[in-house]
Amino acid sequence: MNLQFRFGLGCVLIVVAVYFCADVFAQKETGDNSTLADRVNALEKEVAKLHREVQDLHLSDKLTGHWGERTWMRNGEYVDQSEAALGIGFGGPVEWRLASDVNSQRWLLCAEPETTNFGRFTVDTSKTPAWIDFQLAMNGRTVTIRGIVEHSYGKARIAIPTDLFDGDKFKNPARPTSFDSTAKNGYSVYSFQRPTFDRTGVF
Repeated sequence: MNLQFRFGLGCVLIVVAVYFCADVFAQKETGDNSTLADRVNALEKEVAKLHREVQDLHLSDKLTGHWGERTWMRNGEYVDQSEAALGIGFGGPVEWRLASDVNSQRWLLCAEPETTNFGRFTVDTSKTPAWIDFQLAMNGRTVTIRGIVEHSYGKARIAIPTDLFDGDKFKNPARPTSFDSTAKNGYSVYSFQRPTFDRTGVF
């Protein structure tokens, strides 16, 4: 999949380069160089935009699918995985399913899994660390749970605010700025690993 994205980006850059050369040649033929710098700047911005979109798609592709929740740090304290989803010691482990086109779910693997829908996710790789937003539909409107995400070799971390709701009211908390969870900042930081690694030892 990584090669496909690189190939796609290469094709885009080639098309932009060809267009740029043709445009410069046309301007030289007509003697019109007054807007050449502006055209170069516009093309550079378009290339940067396309590159970022490719990187966003690449990260989304890497995040999509099933993840095993290895740890959950909530407000500076580790949450027992047997209580992570239901809070009543119903057994684990906790698994997440992330998808960019449908609801992203989190559930406890048991006879009757409990599901938490965070909504469709999007990423922005132009930020460091990358941003991840969950679009959650509730009470006839859509709210955005803002977080940060990192991914590397079949492992990932996501940080979102812990305190999201006051009853049915969404508090709209600010996006976390780090993967450090403390009682003061009130972050929930989740670490993940692909379930296939637990079965096969291969990511």
